[in-house]
Amino acid sequence: TEAIDLESAPAENGFALQFNGYIRIPETGVYIFTCASDDGSRLIIGDRIVLDNDGVHGTREKSGAIALEAGFHPLNIQYFQGRGGRGLKVFMKGPDMPGAEIPADMLFH
Repeated sequence: TEAIDLESAPAENGFALQFNGYIRIPETGVYIFTCASDDGSRLIIGDRIVLDNDGVHGTREKSGAIALEAGFHPLNIQYFQGRGGRGLKVFMKGPDMPGAEIPADMLFH
């Protein structure tokens, strides 16, 4: 997939997705990532869990900060959908970068 969304979901309920690739960080600094998900989500950069929004719940946001050097970093986003409502949005903000969904031109695979 070219974006972090639920377009490739195999069903309405009872599934999990994992997004693997790289994120290009434009400049060295501290970045804050936020996952708004219904149900659980987790965001990992390199080998560090930046945020863990696990569990069966309605839409809930969790954030985590990480210091990153400019360049490419392995990115792994995990999501599962139980029942009922569903949703996944991933945001980031950093030096000279206001909070917004991660743009597709920063994602590589």
